[in-house]
Amino acid sequence: MNIVLLGMLSVLMLFPMSAAYGSEWNYLMPWNDADSINVVIESDFDVDDVTINVVKSVIDSTAQQNNQFYGWNSAISFISEQTGADIPQLSIVDDRAESQIMIFLTQNTGPQNTDGFTKYKISDDKIERVFVILYDVDSMEHDDLEMVTRHELGHAIGLGHTTNPFDMMYPVIDAQFSLISMFDLQALSQIYLKN
Repeated sequence: MNIVLLGMLSVLMLFPMSAAYGSEWNYLMPWNDADSINVVIESDFDVDDVTINVVKSVIDSTAQQNNQFYGWNSAISFISEQTGADIPQLSIVDDRAESQIMIFLTQNTGPQNTDGFTKYKISDDKIERVFVILYDVDSMEHDDLEMVTRHELGHAIGLGHTTNPFDMMYPVIDAQFSLISMFDLQALSQIYLKN
């Protein structure tokens, strides 16, 4: 299944880079001096806890498959240890006032059938706050919701889209390539090794 993500990102194209297979990233951007990034998950009143837990699993899952990761925190830990990059971990919090990333789950259909959208607040070319909205969450299969959440959190932690069609940060996600790859993690480490 292909999921279309047309979210408009209000960012400058920072750190364009070439990577594996001649692929490029349209931007890479660091967070503003954070050791940890607090994430709050909110939703329409009728989104169930099972759906919210699917989103949480994309942050906290330790599962791996063929050197690819299901969860961002285990992926970040792995690449930080490998490269020495100081990449902030994601911490789930309950209070919106404590969060830097807000993920909002809605049952509404996204504009132009968009499944997810990420918007940034930027200061001095660094990310300060992020708003992620995931649309149609009650209609999506859990695997598809994980895939879209993984992609949008990739944006939230600083990755743009890539020209590599075999990667989850490609603008149109293919279910075959929906996990966090070494390609993603190498780009993420380069953001934080530069800063």
